Amino acid sequence: MKKLLLLFIISALSFQSYGQDQNLYQTWYLSSYSNDQGDTNHLVDVIPFLSVEITIEEQINTFTGLACNQYGGEFSYDAPNDLLELVFFDLCICGTCNNPPQSHIDLENDYFEYFFGMEGEFYEYEITTDSGSGNMILTLESVPGFILEYQNVPANFGVDEYASALVKIFPNPVSETLFITSEGTPIQSISIYSISGKRVFTETSSTNQIDVSGLKTGLYFAEIATSEGKSVQKFIKK
Repeated sequence: MKKLLLLFIISALSFQSYGQDQNLYQTWYLSSYSNDQGDTNHLVDVIPFLSVEITIEEQINTFTGLACNQYGGEFSYDAPNDLLELVFFDLCICGTCNNPPQSHIDLENDYFEYFFGMEGEFYEYEITTDSGSGNMILTLESVPGFILEYQNVPANFGVDEYASALVKIFPNPVSETLFITSEGTPIQSISIYSISGKRVFTETSSTNQIDVSGLKTGLYFAEIATSEGKSVQKFIKK
């Protein structure tokens, strides 16, 4: 009996480790999704921007995620065939809370119902490295043509690169006052979004500092509009 138990434990450990890419176990941010008609939708086109993420945990075989609302589930994998099965156990469809914008409702409905379904599916997965940015890319494909593509860093939400180079924010992390420099380029407006895409602050006059002391601890995005374009800067409220 002890030998059988030992064999079972060794087999289980081998199943956990065999053939599995350890880079899978981290937080991934959705960058695009495609269907078998050749249509590809990029998150940079969603206004206001929305971070859709999934965190896969190695030790407990679960995943958690965030779109407009939080979700979670469990996963299993077929290591020799590089297949993942993602099964939801907790889900809150966008539109039931926080009064999100229609663009977010449409995206979340597509994300959950069109690709994941409501029961979970098997996905072939592949992890590659982008030669330009060096970012890791996770590709999930349930059936040919239906593809979810993630990166291991949040997407660059369609911001103007020149404007982003001009605008700087500090300190980061910040507890009370966030300062903004724009190299002499007038700031037209500032909006702050939570990681779920909810706007929590707006300033429509020119200023180079904002009080963030009232924000909850967490990750935020400052959307800063200048005469040269829009910049989105990530910061942490501590």
